[in-house]
Amino acid sequence: MIEYWKRNILESWDVFSRNSYLLITPCVLLFLILYYLGINLKSEIISNTQLILILAVSLIAVGIHIGAISITYQSIINKKIAFTDIFQKFHILHIILIPQIAFFAFLFILLNIFPISGYVFVLIAIILYSLFLFFYDYLIVIENLSMKEAILRNYQLVSTYPQIVLQFMLVSFLIGFCLTILPLIGAVLSMCFVRIVGVKLFLMLNNHSK
Repeated sequence: MIEYWKRNILESWDVFSRNSYLLITPCVLLFLILYYLGINLKSEIISNTQLILILAVSLIAVGIHIGAISITYQSIINKKIAFTDIFQKFHILHIILIPQIAFFAFLFILLNIFPISGYVFVLIAIILYSLFLFFYDYLIVIENLSMKEAILRNYQLVSTYPQIVLQFMLVSFLIGFCLTILPLIGAVLSMCFVRIVGVKLFLMLNNHSK
């Protein structure tokens, strides 16, 4: 698999270099939104107006994330992309959010019913998220599957290739760690590059398992 990751990273760099400005743009927007949310959530008192604004901005962030996946995929398959493409997937926002909300609601209930230590809880959360939602967004955006189909397909992919998913987590960490030498821009570049590597990995696994 070392050769695969080497090839994936080199090909991802080619994809990035062709459309660097457009691929970085949603990452910059997401970084600014996260910075804004971080400042507001630090406030001791949050008014109703602030709460509504935080929720609205969070939804915009999810929409931009969906658009980022879409333009990354289009760039990988050498399809022409434009700035407006970042904002063309807001209509599937609910399809992305519903399983995520249900998942975190389940974790909240689990945490309040069973006395689980912090480390065990985090491990359970990572395992369950990986099994059911790891490639979920890609399956919805790229494959246009339904919620049920995407969850089942994600389970099939992750349970078939667990070692490769773990390797991707490690590669993502290493990419992020290496780019921390660049203040601020390193986080943006890491977010962008890991997404390209992740989409390419998803396409490979999805094609192999068909």
